[in-house]
Amino acid sequence: MAVFSDHVFPEDRELVQRRLEEAFQNGHLEFECRIIRADQAMRWISAKGEAVRNEQGQPIRMMGVITDVTERKRAEEVLRDSEERHRKLFENNPHPTWVFDRETLRFLAVNAAAVGKYGYSRDEFLAMTVKDIRSPEDVPALLETVSALGDRNETNGTWQHRLKDGTIIDAEITSYALTFLGRAARVVLAVDITQRKLNEAEKREFIDRLAASNQELGLRNREVERATQLKSKFLASMSHELRTPLNAIVGFSDLLADGIPGELNAKQKRFVNHIKQGSAHLLQLINDILDLSKIEAGQLELRCEDFQLKDALPE
Repeated sequence: MAVFSDHVFPEDRELVQRRLEEAFQNGHLEFECRIIRADQAMRWISAKGEAVRNEQGQPIRMMGVITDVTERKRAEEVLRDSEERHRKLFENNPHPTWVFDRETLRFLAVNAAAVGKYGYSRDEFLAMTVKDIRSPEDVPALLETVSALGDRNETNGTWQHRLKDGTIIDAEITSYALTFLGRAARVVLAVDITQRKLNEAEKREFIDRLAASNQELGLRNREVERATQLKSKFLASMSHELRTPLNAIVGFSDLLADGIPGELNAKQKRFVNHIKQGSAHLLQLINDILDLSKIEAGQLELRCEDFQLKDALPE
């Protein structure tokens, strides 16, 4: 036995010694430990045996088998590491996450984000089913969906959830099938999209209002354009009617100024001169307005003339 104990991993020697002592008392041996082989490689072994007794019933030796379980131990370690990583991902996920039993719909595990968001304690959650966070009218659809999903790996959807205080939120759900504690289950990740849906609704409402405003503005613009065209056409067509009375004023004021009807005194000449200047200025304004109106109406006529550039530059 001393030779065997020399190969036992130092940290496991106390366990092996204790199991051997117990085996000689109860007749049954079973333990797992690490050993160091001659090539210094470390291996896991599983030892099982029974005590062999003499005629007086005293144990004289152990008989059993030793099995190399190194690969199984390595697989178990990898599995434990994987489970620990997944547990940390589950617990530290910033979004509410839970696992529920597909048969009973009971919560099997919830993370801290779910506790914080929904308002239930962890113990309260574990005493509830997923039906308890749904509106009563949604439960039939929930049961149908869970039944239809079966073992499908990933699903997405949007549902309404009810918080402990009665608030209804819109939740975007992603779920995966898995086996949890030997039960057919699903892990669910829930993202609160209530504000996002409100923002989208406000955006759609704003776009609808903007489209209606644009349509109304377009109608008003067309009305303004039509009124402008009518005004331009009216002014362009009224050029003769507007100039005729003004030409009479200009003509008769010229006759008076020239003294044809008779000589004027200084005061009368000053008044006639004011009439001539005012009528000339008014005639120029009317001509400018009529020219602009003709341009808008597309009725302006261009006349080509030869001129000396040097004569036009001072202007």
